[in-house]
Amino acid sequence: MASQIVVPTLRQLVSHAAEAWKLVREALTTTADEITALQDDVTDLQGAVPSAVTVDADGTMPAAAYRDYIGAPPTRPTTAPPSLAYASGTWSEATVNNVSATRGPTVSNLTYTRCHSLGHVTAGTVMRPVVLLPGFGGSGTTEFPASFMRSLADMGFLVIRVTTQGRGTVSGSLHYQPFETQAVLDLLAAAVTAATSAGATIYGGGRCAWFLSSSTGAIDLGLMLQRCPEAVLGGTILYGNPDLLRYHELVSGGTLTALEAQLAVLGAREPAALDYYTAVNLDAVSRVLALPECTARLYIGGDSGDVSVPIPDPADFVRVARGEHGSRDMVSYRITSASDPSNERIQHNGGIEAAGVTLFNYGWVQVAAAATEWRLPVAFTRLRAQGWFRRLAVTGSADPANDRAGVEVWLSPSTDGLDDANAGRALAADVSITAEGLVTIEPVTSTSGFAEVLSGVTARVVPLEPKLVVDLAAPPEINTLADLLTLGIDHFWVADKNVTGGGTITAWAEEDGFGSITLAAASNNPASATDSDGVPVVRFTAASSQKLIGTGLPFSPRANHTAIVVYSIPSAAAGQIVNLTHQGTFDTLSLNVTASPVEIVYYRNNTYAVATAGGAGVGGHSVTTATKHVSAWRRVDSSFYESLDLGTEHSVAIATDTFLTTGTNHITVGAGLANSGSTSDPFEFFNGDVYAILTAPIALSPAEIAGVVAYLRRRLVFGAAPATRTPVGAPSFEVDKTIHDAAFTARLHTAHQVDLSSGTIAAAIPDPATCEGHELMISQVVAGTSNLVITPSTGLIEGAASFTIAGLASGAGLCVRLCSHGSAAIGWKVTSTSPQASGGATLQPHPQLFTSYELADTELLASTPTTTGIVTHTLTLGGTHARTIAITTTSHSGTYVGPWTISGMRNGVAQSESFTVLLNGGMSAVNTVKTFDPGTVTVARPAQNNALGAYTITVGDGFGLDAEAYEVAGVDYAGHLLSIAALGPVESPVAGNGAITGPTLSPPYGKFQFAPTILVSFAGDPFEILYLAV
Repeated sequence: MASQIVVPTLRQLVSHAAEAWKLVREALTTTADEITALQDDVTDLQGAVPSAVTVDADGTMPAAAYRDYIGAPPTRPTTAPPSLAYASGTWSEATVNNVSATRGPTVSNLTYTRCHSLGHVTAGTVMRPVVLLPGFGGSGTTEFPASFMRSLADMGFLVIRVTTQGRGTVSGSLHYQPFETQAVLDLLAAAVTAATSAGATIYGGGRCAWFLSSSTGAIDLGLMLQRCPEAVLGGTILYGNPDLLRYHELVSGGTLTALEAQLAVLGAREPAALDYYTAVNLDAVSRVLALPECTARLYIGGDSGDVSVPIPDPADFVRVARGEHGSRDMVSYRITSASDPSNERIQHNGGIEAAGVTLFNYGWVQVAAAATEWRLPVAFTRLRAQGWFRRLAVTGSADPANDRAGVEVWLSPSTDGLDDANAGRALAADVSITAEGLVTIEPVTSTSGFAEVLSGVTARVVPLEPKLVVDLAAPPEINTLADLLTLGIDHFWVADKNVTGGGTITAWAEEDGFGSITLAAASNNPASATDSDGVPVVRFTAASSQKLIGTGLPFSPRANHTAIVVYSIPSAAAGQIVNLTHQGTFDTLSLNVTASPVEIVYYRNNTYAVATAGGAGVGGHSVTTATKHVSAWRRVDSSFYESLDLGTEHSVAIATDTFLTTGTNHITVGAGLANSGSTSDPFEFFNGDVYAILTAPIALSPAEIAGVVAYLRRRLVFGAAPATRTPVGAPSFEVDKTIHDAAFTARLHTAHQVDLSSGTIAAAIPDPATCEGHELMISQVVAGTSNLVITPSTGLIEGAASFTIAGLASGAGLCVRLCSHGSAAIGWKVTSTSPQASGGATLQPHPQLFTSYELADTELLASTPTTTGIVTHTLTLGGTHARTIAITTTSHSGTYVGPWTISGMRNGVAQSESFTVLLNGGMSAVNTVKTFDPGTVTVARPAQNNALGAYTITVGDGFGLDAEAYEVAGVDYAGHLLSIAALGPVESPVAGNGAITGPTLSPPYGKFQFAPTILVSFAGDPFEILYLAV
């Protein structure tokens, strides 16, 4: 029997507001859009629906809207759907309890039970999956009986009950995190695969489902709709508990304790605690339902007088779900009350198989049986990321402009992003995306954290801020070979590496660390040459039938992949640049240049017919001669995409797919292989230079391809001026919070932390030639004297294969900052270190000290043993600017040497300075430096009976730098600094415990080598830093 409906009378409506009735009358002649607007007005005027009335609306427009206004119930099915006719009373059923979570902490016992009707298999029904989501802390296994699953299966569905992290016997924790939403999708995919193997035809391939929730399962359903909207064909909420903050107010005892364990103890409702509840609320579901592209319908069934459990009034969530104009059409609801027959009420304690639930189910099952998959628009505003948001990729559109990359936004408390075990907790944000690929993230929680934005295989991790904008179209930063590998590039041939042979190339192996396919030729060998930029090339001459052949395929042409080729042609001539073949058939995938010249990618089947729609391949971009070009193609599902020099992509659908990847396959560079892929029959030889070939077994996004091309342009010098090799990357440093205590690989623009308390640590850094102008930093954060050994993968650091520095036993520890100078002869330079001086002062780098000075007229003036008599030197300083005099004792006897006197002009004023060089600290050599104007300078030392020894005087270009009141001074000791002198009274002695060597007796004269620990501190006094160019 249908519910007895108590209808609000016209008098009741008028009693709320006279204007409301006027609006209702006008609705008779209004359009659907006008009715939608009127509905909002009526709702505002009415306030809450009268409590004595059973609320029943089907959400469709426009006829049902009028019924909604006058209180008439919709016409609802009250009998089983026609699809029950195919029910056979037999089912395919199975429970699986070993599904592994694909994201988050390791969980390997996710559990599902599936059920579908064998009668519908026989009838050929295309079954929509219906996923059953249990209530508060519940298990799908215990909450949804087999009889209920069979009743839905008999209507033509694949029914799947799920048990995820922290429920039932499944390991892990229940926090309503994104990992748990992903786990539901993992179980859906596994169940669909199993049901398909059992003979069922399932709609959506495991990508999407109709979701049905019981009680607090409404949270899981709503989070699925907000986090992964396109996975939702539609949803049914039965006696829902969709507001955990409100639930917190209604429960006590063990239920309250369990709720706070899942989310957070509220206490005085501090913002940090409230964030855990905000991160799982469903306030924004209406924004998804209101999208014009959304076809997902939401059915809400409940009872306004349900007191069997303390859950919120179902009418509250109806208002939330219908909060946007467009969402009202998509929400159907039936809220029973005490005025309804007890057997028709939709109550929590009635259970999933109560008569009222069954009648309500008849209303949605026919809609669900015909539900279709949908996609988010290219651009949208303010969809909610409840810790995670996902938009699926769209490929294969007739117009490539309608294609778009997939996007995921993960909110996390750390830079680990989705790898953080707490990802998605206490963090939520509104996400907007423009058609140009700008992602705007606006947090709605107060907890600080990071956003990890994933597109393709590129991850961008950035700190959250009030309005964060991330550009998906911006190429990822690729500076090293490791970056290429991380991106997914796994085969890489480049002409400046691993080419065997001089004028005649016999083999071309892959770049170090990539694949193992070697391209070789026993005859008709190409040549090794350099182009006008001085960049190595592999040069093919078509007239000489030159080619290189490798055995194997870098990827399967039948699967998603990417290939990027850098080449140039001297003149217009047809030929095959790169060719993949199967030996024994005509299956071919090749990059060709035509006589026009244009470049085209051909995919051919086993009869050598073009296997793409239209029969013309993909591409057709004009190629200019004597210019480096980059052709990139990628397969995305059933379409090929191709671009030249990062221009507009062309695309074409794949018509037939016959390429055999079994047996013998070859990759050929410089030619094709005729006669069913026979290596003895090369043809269509290429005339031109090949610089690089890169491939990946995945489809990279256009932005990711652009990042690879930017790397190649720097390495291969695109254009005549090497200055075009602009460094890429932010100037700031990301902090690697891992405290490394063993070997690790350092990243560019990253400040790494090390523990030098328990043994040598080896830090691997990139090849300096691949990252010119980039920096990285390594800091000691745990005291210890173990060595830090820094080694480039290729190239030099400080002129050697590796650089070693000892840690410090106390204090803040050392800090090493490195900058790549690019060329093999220079490599990495240690631009600063912060070793510790005696007395405990830690020396920090100062920017003034990192400038190099060119050698200019440095001159050795004397190298004379001292005697007991007075020694005087008269020096003539030439030039037009100040010169520096360095006096160094090279041996001594006694406790001091001095006093010395130096007389001359400084800044136009006569100066006569005396000084004593102390012989403390066990120094074997000591120096003093003074700067004077050009002209005559006299250096004298009076007789000292106890000061036998030798000294050297050196003159060179130099000048003084004044600085004031630095607590601590740090210097670059790489051969430039000679002295630090106090300009005022010193509060503590000059500290030093190392050795100075030099100056040399042969060019370059005057070079002093300072031990790292000779650096000094003046405890806050003004000081003077004097340089000598060396």
